[in-house]
Amino acid sequence: MSYSPWEQGQRGGGSPWGGMAGVPAPQQNIGTHNYNPTPLQPTFLQRHDRLRKAAGVLDEQLQRDRYPDLWELIVRLSDEQVKDAAITLAGVQNYLRTDSFISLPNYVYDQYNSVQCKAFMGLFSEINRVWITMDSRLYLWNFNDPGSSATTCYADQEQVISTVALVKPLPGVFLEQIDYILVLATRLEVIILGIAFEQKGNPATQLTIFKTDLSIPSDNEHFLQIEGTDDGKIFMRTLSGKLMELQYQANEGWFTRKVRLINHSATALSMVAPTFLRDLGVADPIYLMAVDKSRNVLYTVSHRNDIQLISLGRNGKTFHRIKTIHDAVNQALSGSRHEDNAGIQALYAISAAESQKIQMVAVTSNGDRLFFTIYSTSDRYGLDGSSPPAEPNTLEIVHALPPIQRIVGSTLAVHESLYSNGLLLTATAISQDTDRIYGIAPHGGAMTQQPSKFWIDSYAYHDEEGKVWQISEIPTASNKPQPILAKRDEPGALLNELATQLETPARCFRLLTNQGLWRLKKLRPIDILCELIATSPDQRSGGFEEFFNTYGAAEACAMCLAVACRHPASESSFKEYAGNNHAHLASAASRLFDDFGGVPSVAQPNQGNFDMSGPLGYALPSPEIAYSGRHDGLALYLSRLLKPVWKNRVVVKEKRLLSNFSPHSLNDLLSALQNLSSFLDERPTFTALPTPESRPGTIEGEAWRAEQESTHNLQELLRISTETINFLLMLVDHNLGSLIEHMPAEQQQDVATITFEDAITSQKGLEITRALMAAYIDKQISEERNMDAVGDELQQICPSICRQNDVILYKGIECIQSARNQPNGEQQALKLREALTLFSRVLPDIPFNKLAEITENLKDLESYDGIVDLVLRWASVQDINDMPPNSYGNPVDPRNLRGSINDPSSLRPQTDFQESGMVRRRRAYEIIFSTIESLESMSQQRSPTSIPSITSSNIPTYASHDQMGAIRRDIIRKALSSDDRFFHEAFYAWLIERNRNEELLQLNTRYLEEYLKQGFEDPARAQLLARFYVQNERYADAARVYRHLAEFPGLDFHTRLGHLNFAVVQARTSLAAERESNRQEMEEILEESDVAQVQMELLEALASDYQERGLSEDAYNHLCDRFLTMNELYNNYAKPCKLYEVQLHALHVSELSHIQHYAETVWTELIRKTREDALGSNRDVFVALREKVREIGRKFHADDNVFPIPFLINKLEQECYQAAQAGRPIPESGWVVQVLRQVNCPFPVMFRAYNDIFDAKLPPWSSPAALTFLLEDIAVLINEWLRERKTPLPPGGITSAPVADVPVQLLDDAIQKYLVTVHDGDARELVGKLQMLAHRIREF
Repeated sequence: MSYSPWEQGQRGGGSPWGGMAGVPAPQQNIGTHNYNPTPLQPTFLQRHDRLRKAAGVLDEQLQRDRYPDLWELIVRLSDEQVKDAAITLAGVQNYLRTDSFISLPNYVYDQYNSVQCKAFMGLFSEINRVWITMDSRLYLWNFNDPGSSATTCYADQEQVISTVALVKPLPGVFLEQIDYILVLATRLEVIILGIAFEQKGNPATQLTIFKTDLSIPSDNEHFLQIEGTDDGKIFMRTLSGKLMELQYQANEGWFTRKVRLINHSATALSMVAPTFLRDLGVADPIYLMAVDKSRNVLYTVSHRNDIQLISLGRNGKTFHRIKTIHDAVNQALSGSRHEDNAGIQALYAISAAESQKIQMVAVTSNGDRLFFTIYSTSDRYGLDGSSPPAEPNTLEIVHALPPIQRIVGSTLAVHESLYSNGLLLTATAISQDTDRIYGIAPHGGAMTQQPSKFWIDSYAYHDEEGKVWQISEIPTASNKPQPILAKRDEPGALLNELATQLETPARCFRLLTNQGLWRLKKLRPIDILCELIATSPDQRSGGFEEFFNTYGAAEACAMCLAVACRHPASESSFKEYAGNNHAHLASAASRLFDDFGGVPSVAQPNQGNFDMSGPLGYALPSPEIAYSGRHDGLALYLSRLLKPVWKNRVVVKEKRLLSNFSPHSLNDLLSALQNLSSFLDERPTFTALPTPESRPGTIEGEAWRAEQESTHNLQELLRISTETINFLLMLVDHNLGSLIEHMPAEQQQDVATITFEDAITSQKGLEITRALMAAYIDKQISEERNMDAVGDELQQICPSICRQNDVILYKGIECIQSARNQPNGEQQALKLREALTLFSRVLPDIPFNKLAEITENLKDLESYDGIVDLVLRWASVQDINDMPPNSYGNPVDPRNLRGSINDPSSLRPQTDFQESGMVRRRRAYEIIFSTIESLESMSQQRSPTSIPSITSSNIPTYASHDQMGAIRRDIIRKALSSDDRFFHEAFYAWLIERNRNEELLQLNTRYLEEYLKQGFEDPARAQLLARFYVQNERYADAARVYRHLAEFPGLDFHTRLGHLNFAVVQARTSLAAERESNRQEMEEILEESDVAQVQMELLEALASDYQERGLSEDAYNHLCDRFLTMNELYNNYAKPCKLYEVQLHALHVSELSHIQHYAETVWTELIRKTREDALGSNRDVFVALREKVREIGRKFHADDNVFPIPFLINKLEQECYQAAQAGRPIPESGWVVQVLRQVNCPFPVMFRAYNDIFDAKLPPWSSPAALTFLLEDIAVLINEWLRERKTPLPPGGITSAPVADVPVQLLDDAIQKYLVTVHDGDARELVGKLQMLAHRIREF
């Protein structure tokens, strides 16, 4: 005998929960138990609420970090007030430093002494080389190589080199190892050289210059500037102001040379003029050009400051002049102070990352910045979120930013510059041997503190010895975690250095001077803070207060946190300013955070903005909480740490699903988060939830409570984020892609789309994370790792994801796996009991997919009753508070359940939290149904001896078909012993779905009747209910249900009438049982059946010709669709359609007063219509009348009201007499008597009717002839009465009952009266008949 694992005590022997032994398990009410689980969802919901609030704070900070597009920042300066504010807020910050210098090689200095004509130099930053020309020689110096082989020389030509450029080669022209080409221009020719490195693509290796056979005469042009595009096009500017293009190809063509120069400045005149006059064709020679390689456009600047935009096409193969702005400097600076001789010094492309609406900035010799767009307003990229047009279509000035005179003093004389990502560096000579480097950048501190951001300049300068030849930026590697699949950064993100300083190191630049190469660094704000801490003697220094004022308390505190937490972004500053004393720097930053962070306060809105003059007064605005700098600094710092991953997906799919971020990036992020967590742990009061005892007396209570709750939420978000990333790293170490591949398909889709934000803060995210944890644990169990060790590992890494209950759950699963390997059934049963006991402790925490897995394993171990116990107990702890009203009355429809239990993964929802408790229950019940179905399938498909089972002795036995059926019945009985009403309803629905109605009706369960009643509006369910009542001899209830079925919409009338007939049968059975309580209702059903019969007769009569009878289709359909009242049937159908037989039928079943009067009227019309129809069809009128009277009489002869015999005798006799009078054929005497006797009309009634007619002598029976005619039929009636006194009725009569006794005296008196009346000589025969009848009567 088997026992439930929840029963008291441990009992050995037998298979667990009955197994396959076929022995019924003891019955118990498995729906009632002492288990009272503590719900964990409210705790999660509280945590979820905190996380969502913290995520909202993070989103606010991320939005705060997001600058508007550069366009909006500078266009707002068009407002004079904003412009004045920008000038006032602009300041000087000492953020430029030179930290290294590399002198030109001695070899170069030695060669310089031999220069006879010209020497030039410049930077090839792409290959880490400085180029130097000395007359005809070209030197390429690797400034990163201190060795003797750092310089490469090219001296294979004899002409003075005027300029040189490094450009990318055209594809397919040179050998594969050629990385770049050098374009070298002299006064006589242009030469193309190849550049290759010892290790392809690595400029740090040895460089080799290759001669090519590509050169072309310069045609006496003096080239001063050469620019190349990424696809290999080369443009050249001449001293005479021409724009030329150098084209080359691998081989000579029929009409093209290998190398050729195209003059894009040529005019029609210059094409035909002599060589010495060609320069006259350039009306406004250009002196500057620039290429925007990302957009394939070329800009040129003429001596008149005309800027021209030329599109090279998307493929770089076109040359299309778009637009020219004349005297651009004057137009841009109109109304502003500028020098008349100011010219454009350089043009720089603005990347799409910096702005989607501004594409170029021009820098003038006075330091002005002129911003331009190349797309019209309607097409401008980013204005409406759409992509830019295929090609630029305009050139427009957006705004001009002149330098602020109060800062730079006199007008600048810029001779070299560089613009990159908002920063402008200019070189201005302040003496013959010294240049001053000015830096102009966005003032992050001032801009961040403005409610509506606009451009504010921040200035710095640094003096360098020597003449600056060129400035270039040194590429730096970002510290930002780079995802495989990332969301596109929004424009303006690069301009906010405060937001990006944790992601990128300080920007560095190379200054090439005539003395060597300087390394210039632009300090980030965090670098300035570290320098300030390292150089200030104590915190009382005014520099710290100024720093907090400059950047605001929030930004300053965020930077203090970065330094105190040893963020990698501050690592270089640590080394530079603290040396080995890192702890001092971090400690000082911590004190600054604590001392300068401020306190929260309540900001009262300005009531001056509210109208207080209304008749009802005014609504007071709610006070706003002004958080402290410490709170906002924490939020800022945490948001910037998480920003690289926050909105990005956790995994991406390439060949398989893998982590979107490298383990190295995640480890760096994890380290930063852990350091921040340690920092906060040292300040427990900062993040503790507010309590009355912990409130400081100097802070406003409301503000303090709000800040404490918010900081606590942020710490909770930090903790969960740390655990999630730590957990992800562990999964990556254990082959994340393989783990995901073994998850159900729907879960794989969820994992592939979820972001870090969702994973950390959402219900769905927690479910997916826990699903990943489940996949990991399953793998560890399959590898036979100890669950205790796995649980300890998970609880150490991510205790919020892997709770103690999860460990208990998987210990239970481990027990099931262990049960498979036990040597005998008894030990197997013990292990299974242990597993189910563990499961019972954590029922609310078992997700459905895991429940399905467990039950599949139990099915493999043949523990079917264990499946029932576990599933029903699991269902009982599901929250059904979200159940809609009357869910008890909404039976479960298995067709509405997704998937199949044969594939548990297909049943899994997106998340368990997204499902209602009711849905989770229903899906659990499907497990039991599947178990029952599998048992049935096994018993049907296998032979009687082919189903193995393991007994307590571990000896295989085989269950027969009967035993399998017994096990199935036992499981059903066990399940139905539960008081889980939802399960009962689900099981009933499951049986109905499979057309097992007989099995359903055989169940004697407490909820079946209620379930069937709640499906009352379903015809099939109502029929089952009616059958249930009949089976239980509740005939009145069955009659009610059938009556209800008959009224269902959409039925054809025959089906409807059939249901009503069933109701009549049950009603009569109920009446026969003499149950007075139901009598009236049952009689009503019988009456309704009578009316329905009339309606059926109507339908039959109207089926073929209702339209000819004047009935509309809608009216006919109305008759077919439902039961109608007798009043509707009579007045709307039978009477208008002149259906006299139906009218008589209606009168027969009705309970109206004066029915006979209505019936006589109907009979009158019926007789008239019958006569007319017979005459119209040349038929014998009296034959037609006999058939009609006989047809109706057989139905209603017993109803004196509907079949009024006196009235019919009078009408029929009149028909005969009038026919005789008209000379028409008439039947023989006694015809009326014969017709009425055929429908069993009694002789006494007929005689009384005839006698009354005779006595009344009403027309037409007032004349002697008429009376004689009437007496002829009276004589026949008396004769037949006497003859049939002792004989049966003739054929055609309805019965053969004995004729009533003859009233002798009455008849004799009547005959004597008749004889007195008849005195006509022509009636002698009639007199003889009457006298003979009188004689016969006297014999009685």
